[in-house]
Amino acid sequence: MKFRNLLYLHLLIFNAICAQGYNNLYFEHIDNTQGLLSDEVYSTVQDKNGFIWFGTSEGIVRYDGYEFESFKNHDHLGKLYGIVITCIHVDQDGNYYVTTNDGFYAFNKFFEPILQFAEDYFKGTKLNYVIKASDGTVYVTAQTGFFVVDPMQENVSLLRPAKNENVGVNNTKQIVEDSNGQIWISSWTNNILKLNSDKKSFTNYTLFQSKGKVGYELATNALFIDSRGYLWVGSWDKGLFVLDISGDSIHIIKTFVHENADPNSIAGDIILAIHEDSYSNIWVGTPYGLSVIQYPLSKNHKIVNPTPEDKKGSISSTIINCIINDDSNILWLGTKGGGVEKLILGRNKFEHLKIPNLFPQRRNQAVHSFVIDHKGRLLMGVLSMGFVVYDMDEKVFKHYKDIPEYKVLDEFINLNTVMDFMWDRDSLLWIGTRYNGLVLLDVKTKKVEVIRNEFKWDECRGRKVNVLNTLPNGSVLAGTENGLNLLIKRKNNRWKSRYIDLKKETGGSAGTFSITGIVSIDNHSVLIASELYGLYKLTIDKGDIKVERWSNCEDKIVCLFKDYSGRIWIGTKGNGLKYIDLNSDIILRPNPETNIIGDVIYGINQDKYDNIWVTSNQGISKIWVQQPELSSESYFHRDGLQGNLFLPRSFYKDDNGIFYVGGYNGFNIFEPHRIKSDFIKAPVVITDVLVEGEPYDLASLKDSIIYLDHLRNDVSISFSALSYTFPEANQYAYMIEGLDKNWKFANAKMRSANYSNIPPGEYTFLLKGSNSQRVWNEDVVKLKIKVAIAPYKSWWAIGLYVIIIGMIAGLIFRQRLRIERVKQNMELEHVARVKSEKLNNYKLSFFTNISHELLTPISILSTSLFSLKETKEYDDNTVSVMERSIAGLERLIKQLLTFRKVEANSMRVSMNQQNISEIVSGCANDFELIARKKKINFSVDIEDGLAGTVDKEKCELIIRNLLSNAIKYTSDNGDIWFSLEKLGAHNIVMKVKDTGCGIPEDALPYLFDRFTE
Repeated sequence: MKFRNLLYLHLLIFNAICAQGYNNLYFEHIDNTQGLLSDEVYSTVQDKNGFIWFGTSEGIVRYDGYEFESFKNHDHLGKLYGIVITCIHVDQDGNYYVTTNDGFYAFNKFFEPILQFAEDYFKGTKLNYVIKASDGTVYVTAQTGFFVVDPMQENVSLLRPAKNENVGVNNTKQIVEDSNGQIWISSWTNNILKLNSDKKSFTNYTLFQSKGKVGYELATNALFIDSRGYLWVGSWDKGLFVLDISGDSIHIIKTFVHENADPNSIAGDIILAIHEDSYSNIWVGTPYGLSVIQYPLSKNHKIVNPTPEDKKGSISSTIINCIINDDSNILWLGTKGGGVEKLILGRNKFEHLKIPNLFPQRRNQAVHSFVIDHKGRLLMGVLSMGFVVYDMDEKVFKHYKDIPEYKVLDEFINLNTVMDFMWDRDSLLWIGTRYNGLVLLDVKTKKVEVIRNEFKWDECRGRKVNVLNTLPNGSVLAGTENGLNLLIKRKNNRWKSRYIDLKKETGGSAGTFSITGIVSIDNHSVLIASELYGLYKLTIDKGDIKVERWSNCEDKIVCLFKDYSGRIWIGTKGNGLKYIDLNSDIILRPNPETNIIGDVIYGINQDKYDNIWVTSNQGISKIWVQQPELSSESYFHRDGLQGNLFLPRSFYKDDNGIFYVGGYNGFNIFEPHRIKSDFIKAPVVITDVLVEGEPYDLASLKDSIIYLDHLRNDVSISFSALSYTFPEANQYAYMIEGLDKNWKFANAKMRSANYSNIPPGEYTFLLKGSNSQRVWNEDVVKLKIKVAIAPYKSWWAIGLYVIIIGMIAGLIFRQRLRIERVKQNMELEHVARVKSEKLNNYKLSFFTNISHELLTPISILSTSLFSLKETKEYDDNTVSVMERSIAGLERLIKQLLTFRKVEANSMRVSMNQQNISEIVSGCANDFELIARKKKINFSVDIEDGLAGTVDKEKCELIIRNLLSNAIKYTSDNGDIWFSLEKLGAHNIVMKVKDTGCGIPEDALPYLFDRFTE
């Protein structure tokens, strides 16, 4: 008990910190006009996929945040259409159990019927409630008793108490199971029943007897076990009781009843529903309205009773039948006559304030600037109202004219808009106005100094002051619509203004030079932002001022901010948020995946946890900068902001870290650390599949495969991210692997993927989604798509085509083969004939050539013999010539003998190292005798000692042929010059030159044709 009390104390403290303002609850109404079958809702549950189910007086419906599905035409769930649904229960396995006024129904997650025996048993019976206990037993209550459904034994039994038990079990109502597995039942004939461990008997607790009425039996209706283990019992007309059931005996620890004169009492004593929210507050549904019990077990509990009002956001019905809390901390209330009420706990995360009508003729809500004054009051510059003072303790707005210390400003400001406030180190209040320049107020002395009135117009330029900043030496920089002014305090406490010309850095750019941001870089330098001309670095050192253009920034800048780490953030108009890299001074833009909303950034600030907050033209973004990569979440008008559009630089943080942001519809005050981030990843589901425009049976998707064919290959897949906070802001991304190269993105208005004429093959449809805060669920939903190939394109069809084509081709081939064979035979005969002729010609040519070659040695021998006859003497030289001629004849004869080798293409070249000079000299000597006979002057010039690798036989044949032709075609008394010499390191040149007839130029192409003369 001590531990429980300590736990409760912690929960109480947490509740005190986290509980939202239940006096301003905002309900979203869902009824028959939006698709709900009936406005009478008796049961609500969230299934394992994340869908919300409603049991109505006209059947069961499933809700995905956008549409309702009634399953009217479903084979099994269609039975639930048009009947009263009294209870829906979903077990841990995702199975559904439904009680109705006409029986019992159960189905699995594929909507296939289960426990068919129980459906048959209860057919036509009016049932009240159903749960499946942790041991797998299903319990059902009815007006006729208490039933146990055993799924294993496929048996239904009605539990009847023993005759000696003074227990009645007729008209049992709701059932709950505690942490110990004990089953508790409410009953109209007994106070409260507990099913004993034998599951055959009950214990009846009659704790609710009225005093003086012994034996009075109190009808109990609603049951709930809270997070502390206490049993809450709702009676019929006697209020609400809290029971401690932790021990062997139970006792009442607190009672709540309705008292007409007490607004801190529950709405009524008939209790229809009980539920506990995430802040440990108890929600009670009655026929007389809704009650919210805050700090329910403390002495100082507080009860809020929302009532229907004629305004948006109020509850629409007083009869609350059921209450649940879904996975994303949203309450769903089923009502009688009012449909469903959806309540987002913590919806109004930002306190939104509007300025009351302080002037009959002026009621503006555009807040341009903020500052906290010396008394802790909030000063805010309001369009055409000067400024307004808000006492945050008293919650009272007053115009500055009605505040004694500020009334003195009337003649200097009047109703001129204050664009910026600043307290300097001397506690002087600087006020930058829209048309009246810069006003300085000493609150203690109430002395006012108007800077622009003291100096010439060209010395303090610009009546509209956008931004103010102080320097370490106490000087002030004022950025105006027409440039930058440095204000220096004189010894007489008067201020001197010095205009700093930034325009020359733009080459004398024409037009206004509006300054929109000033931040310090170090003790001597500041960064200046201009609306049209980028960034400038201003260095002030002992009165010397140096201005230089900083980087190549060409953005239109709205604001600047320097965070705790020294990083400078830039709010641009059109290019969103940027920042300056501290190491390289390069201007960078956050990764698009950071999801910072808005392309116009109006204000930037930082909370005490180092998170960056920005206001934009689309809402507010919170950026985590301490993570390896920047990430963000966003907030919108629906979260309680004054709007999605804010005003430039209207973003202020006080000394306590509280933020103030202004827009056209008032302003917001919020503590950043109390804005809870929604990191709940929405489950993403496929809600419908259409093939050629017709519904595809989702029950067949057990294997997550869609089967298509060539005639039905157009598919439309609908989907939903089951985040109900603001479903219209949920985002989606999808693609088909094999068809799409990149993700396709869709919003809540386009929650379907459509593909036409998908080619045959196997594909995978990938789907993911985000909640309204752009938190993506990276658990990708996968659905395989198999498109069957057309029969005429299948492998067996192609095989048949191949066979038929093959047979036709075979017939054609056989016919052509016959023709080709005839042609081939004719060609073979022709080829054989041509070949024979060529062979004969070759043989004739060969023998002619040999005969021609034989003439040369014979001619030499004949000449030698003739010489011997005439002289009748011989010398060694003549004999040597005759011997070589005989050797030449032998070689020719060998060529004749190797003729067969030539025909067989087996002739080989035999290369050996030879003395080429000797070979050439020998051949030349053989022809000297013939030359003398023809009286030819035969001149030989052979360089000695030339050697190389040659085929000696082929070489001699070539030389003899050359010399033979030279002597043959040189007339008597002619000249022949024959030489051999070395050319370079690796070449030898042999030349034969004669005075013969030569070779005509037109015969040169035929020089190497055989026996051409």
